[in-house]
Amino acid sequence: MALVIMGGLAALVIPAMGGKDPAARRGPVGVIDDASVVACQSDVATLETSIAAAHAATGEYPSSFEEMAAQGFPTEVPSRPGFTFAPEIVAGSPTGRVTVNGLPPAQGCQAQKR
Repeated sequence: MALVIMGGLAALVIPAMGGKDPAARRGPVGVIDDASVVACQSDVATLETSIAAAHAATGEYPSSFEEMAAQGFPTEVPSRPGFTFAPEIVAGSPTGRVTVNGLPPAQGCQAQKR
């Protein structure tokens, strides 16, 4: 009798947890992809904060992470396979923003989803 009740409850609860949205049922791979994108965006924010600190101290945006490191500003982010971070340079002048694989962060981080 207990198995029948538990089976009935499971039949009601399990579909309700998944909902109608396929993304809600995508499983662990989708969650890992989303975590990778969020981690990438966090790395971009960390690097942009470091660039802003370098700009505040020197009055100019650094043209490379190597230049920032030589001046003592942090540039290290965790290694993320497939992600290449770089200071954005527009018309020969650094902007203080970071690109991911040559793209703006939103597109560059999303492009790395597995």
